[in-house]
Amino acid sequence: MKAHITNATSVGRAHKGAALALDLGLVVGLVLLGVYVYGTLHKDQLSFSSGDWKSVLRDGSQLGPSGGPKTLVEFTDYQCPYCKTANEALGGLDHSKYRVLIIHYPLRSLHAQAEAAAIAAECAKEQGHFSEFHTALFNDQEAIAREDWAQISSKVPSISLPKLRACMQSEPAKARVEKGIAIGTKVGVNGTPTFFLNRKSISMENIARLEKGTLQRLASQ
Repeated sequence: MKAHITNATSVGRAHKGAALALDLGLVVGLVLLGVYVYGTLHKDQLSFSSGDWKSVLRDGSQLGPSGGPKTLVEFTDYQCPYCKTANEALGGLDHSKYRVLIIHYPLRSLHAQAEAAAIAAECAKEQGHFSEFHTALFNDQEAIAREDWAQISSKVPSISLPKLRACMQSEPAKARVEKGIAIGTKVGVNGTPTFFLNRKSISMENIARLEKGTLQRLASQ
């Protein structure tokens, strides 16, 4: 009997060891995935052609006031935790110096509802409430996961939910999101958030320095 107990204990330890290995493997995998996505924040190497930049300036959704002469563009995903952090950071940007434009870049393979959220934001833009809805989406990512557009819309009282729902089924709204994905892919965006300042990509660290005036060289190019 004692031998059976010892063997059972050994088996139990083996199972626990295997489970721990699987858990560690999962953690490592998630960390590596995060590094892959987050790594795009640290590369100042992408740039737009003049023609594509004009397209971005025309089609991007403006966040906040019209802003100053320097244009900051963010490719974003509403279910991306780093994008939520970035959105909070952008709230302190001096809009007398910077115009902020949002281009939707839902990471479909990672975030199942991000594309629908992007379409909803485009439809809020049609009602003249992009900035408020954009913020409401990031403030309630759990509602996005449930596709609870009613709850998100409740944070923006001026939004008409019936109009929003009807718009989300329309082809033009979907096409605008697709266009953003296409232009982001063309320029080399492969994660979110990815930022561009006057045509050139900049890292998240440099976004934090915008207010300190240390990016005049980048902004003037």
